[in-house]
Amino acid sequence: MTWLSWSSSYKRLTPLQTPAASTSNGELFFVEPARNWERLYHRNTYYKATIASQALSFLLSVFGFLATNAGDKNSIAIFFVIGFYSLLTMGLTGLLLWWSSKPTTTDGRNTALFHHSMSIVVSIVSFTAIVFLLLVPDLPPEGDVKRLLVMSVVLLWFTSTAATLTAAWLTKAAAVKARGTELVPVGPPRMVPAWNLASSYESERL
Repeated sequence: MTWLSWSSSYKRLTPLQTPAASTSNGELFFVEPARNWERLYHRNTYYKATIASQALSFLLSVFGFLATNAGDKNSIAIFFVIGFYSLLTMGLTGLLLWWSSKPTTTDGRNTALFHHSMSIVVSIVSFTAIVFLLLVPDLPPEGDVKRLLVMSVVLLWFTSTAATLTAAWLTKAAAVKARGTELVPVGPPRMVPAWNLASSYESERL
C-alpha cells in the first residue's frame, strides 16, 4: 500500500466521523463534522436561535416584573404576556428540536411536513406577540426602563420570527431536494407531494 492510499484510508476512518443514520438494510453511513458556515444551512441552528432569543425574552419579563410597582396593572399585564408567549414559544421549539433527533418516519411528528408546518405556527405565535406589544396603547413612557425592556423583547421576537421562518424554508428546501415534488399516494385516493413524507433527517439540512 502506498503512502498516498494509506493516508486516504486513514482520513476516511478518522474518529471525528460519526454515524449519521442507517440505510434500510441496517448499514451505517458516516458524515464529516459540520463546518461553522455549514451550520447556517442546518434547521437546528434556527431552532436553537429561537430558544435562545425566547429565553432572553423571558428573563426580560422577569426583570420587568421586578421593576414594576404593584399598582401598575398595565405593566404587570404586559410583562405577564411577554413571559407567557416566551415560554410557549420555547416549549414548542424545544419539542421540534427534540423531534429532530428522531430520523424515522414512523411517527407523523418526524416528517418534513410536520417540521415545516410547526415552524410556521411558531413564527405566527411570535409575530402575534409582536403585534400585541406594538398595539398596546399604554406602553411605559420614554425614558422608563420598562419601555426599554419591552422594545428589547420586540427585537428578540422579530429574531424568533425570522429564525423559525428560515427553519421552515430550510426544511422544505431540503425535503424537496431529497424526495422531489411529484405527487405520491399515502392511501387511496389521497395524494401528497413527495417532500411531505421526507424524514426529519432528510429535511434537516441543505
